[in-house]
Amino acid sequence: MLLFSIVAFTSCNNGSATDSIKNIISGIEEMGEGKEIRVNEYAITVPGYMKENKTLNEEASLQYASTVKEFYVIVIDERKTTIDSLFSSSEMFEKYNEGNPFSTYANFMTESYTGNSDSISNKKILKSDINGMTRKQVTYISPFNGYNIFFNVNFIAGKKTYYQVFTWCMEKDAEKYKPVMEKMVRSLHEI
Repeated sequence: MLLFSIVAFTSCNNGSATDSIKNIISGIEEMGEGKEIRVNEYAITVPGYMKENKTLNEEASLQYASTVKEFYVIVIDERKTTIDSLFSSSEMFEKYNEGNPFSTYANFMTESYTGNSDSISNKKILKSDINGMTRKQVTYISPFNGYNIFFNVNFIAGKKTYYQVFTWCMEKDAEKYKPVMEKMVRSLHEI
C-alpha cells in the first residue's frame, strides 16, 4: 500500500518530488540489515555495513562508520546527576535555561556546536520523544576541510543518562541518509 501511495504521488508531481521520494526509499533501503550494539546502559542499531571506528571522538562510548559511504555515528553518554548539578547551579548557563537541566544542557551544547557562525546553514531544531525519552534534535550543514557536511545531532534524556547521538555525512548524500539517521536515533533504548 505504501509503495502504491508513493507511485501514485510521484506520478502526479514534477521530477523533483519524484527524486525526493526516490532518495527517501533509497535511504530506507540503505539501512539494510541493522545490527544492535550494546554499550554501557544503552543499545542502538546501526547499519550492517558500518564498522567500529575508535578514531572519531575520544569521549564517545560508541563510534561506527562506513568510510566508503562517508557516513558516521557516535554516541556520547553522560551521567545526569553530574550534568544536572553543573547546569542548574551555575549562573553562566542562565541564558540557556528553559526551566529544567536537560533543556539547559541541550541548549548550551547546541550553541557550542553551531554557535553564531556564518558558515552554518539550514539549521533546524525539533523537539520530540523517543522510546519514552525526551529528545532535542538539531540538524545543520557546516563546512569541514573544504566539504559541506550534514550533521544530525540529538540530545536525549534517559533515566540516569543524557545521550548525544551524532550522525553525519556529506551534504550531497543527506537526503539519502536522513531516513537511516532517524532510524538509528529512534532505535536508541536503555537496557
